[in-house]
Amino acid sequence: MAKRTTAATSRRSRRRRGCSLSLGQWLLAGLLLIGIYLVFQLQSCVQDFGLSQSVGRLLAPKKVEIGLVAGHGGNDSGAVCPDGLQEATINRDVAERTASLLRRAGFRVELLQEFDPRLQGYEAMAFIAIHSDSCLNNVSGFKVARFAGSQAPAESDRLVDSLYQEYAATTGLQPHTDTITQDMREYHAFRAISPSTPAAIIEVGFMGGDRNLLTRRPDLVARGIARGIAVFLNNQAAER
Repeated sequence: MAKRTTAATSRRSRRRRGCSLSLGQWLLAGLLLIGIYLVFQLQSCVQDFGLSQSVGRLLAPKKVEIGLVAGHGGNDSGAVCPDGLQEATINRDVAERTASLLRRAGFRVELLQEFDPRLQGYEAMAFIAIHSDSCLNNVSGFKVARFAGSQAPAESDRLVDSLYQEYAATTGLQPHTDTITQDMREYHAFRAISPSTPAAIIEVGFMGGDRNLLTRRPDLVARGIARGIAVFLNNQAAER
């Protein structure tokens, strides 16, 4: 009798050990699935901006890659519409959203003000100043320009082209190149930053004719800019 009890106890003990091992295996499988899910989330986030970075590159420490100026920030209001809508408010909102999207894609981004002291000799892989156009109600479109005297004209031209393509495709706005001004081509920050830094200024739309997009869909505006920057940097990396 004692032997049968001992044998039965031994069988129950083995079954308990088997269940415990099975539970451990399920926990391990669950952790692996979570890890795989997170990897795909990181990759899909990057691919959303037209990049094909590896997860290792995403997690690696980075230098500053992108400098974003929120136009008129810390200086003045910029253009002001009759109802009080201020350009600086739109620029800051779009710049912050753009920075957030790019950081989620693994880039290091710095937000800068209009006359930020850090502009002097500023070095980055891309430098973009974000502005909005006037309050004209019957005009719609966006425009991008680089420094007329750029010492890195080829790189800056590629940045401009990427912004044009991706911003138009994302927002649906059409380029309005005939209103590019000399002030854009001679933007003060272009003279302050390092000559080797590819740079551009973008007027994201008219505060009059494109008001709905700028005030109600700033996420779309930011996505267009972020995609343009990301495509440019991806192409630059592929050429190295």
